[in-house]
Amino acid sequence: EMALADSEAALRRQHQFADALLKAQSDAGIATVVVEDGRIVYSNPAMRLMSGYSEVELGQMATFIQLIHPEAHGFVLDNYRRRLSGEHFDNRYEIPYVNRQGDARYAEVSIARIPTARGNGILVVAFDSTKRKLDAERLAVAHAELREQKEAAEKASQAKSRFLAAASHDLRQPVHAIALFGAVLEKELRGQRAHANALRLMSGVNALGESLDAMLD
Repeated sequence: EMALADSEAALRRQHQFADALLKAQSDAGIATVVVEDGRIVYSNPAMRLMSGYSEVELGQMATFIQLIHPEAHGFVLDNYRRRLSGEHFDNRYEIPYVNRQGDARYAEVSIARIPTARGNGILVVAFDSTKRKLDAERLAVAHAELREQKEAAEKASQAKSRFLAAASHDLRQPVHAIALFGAVLEKELRGQRAHANALRLMSGVNALGESLDAMLD
């Protein structure tokens, strides 16, 4: 009787510990589900909050696959069958699911095979990763936009460099030629009435050259 009482006390402590652990997980937003024969036989409050369904509604579903987004049905069912067969593989991945309101969301899940009263079942531990998923997608879009802007800026810079190089050659060359011919003309017209016009010409050419240099710089 003493041994039985000790065993019962130890069992109660284990149950209390398990209950406290499950409650802490649920309070932290970690959903826990047990699936047996394709149906949900246990769900914690966090799972009910994630899905929007009550415990009774989850238990009445013909199959747990009703919670999964249609695009992931094949993957999840194949994973479920492989896990039940005892195959070992990476058991943590992200899947899309649909809540009661019909909203598509994402959950990161870990799964394991566990013994049940009727054989084997699947334990699923999950948390909603929708915000993280959407943030990552928005960040990827922002990076792509920044990359496009950077490439456009680089192309514009290259185009500007080509324009300035062409302008420097095509505009400066005739200005220099005018300055050279103007200097010759000014020298030849010294002492004549037209010499004043040659000086005005050289003054205008010099001003044009300075303005051109400033603009290109």
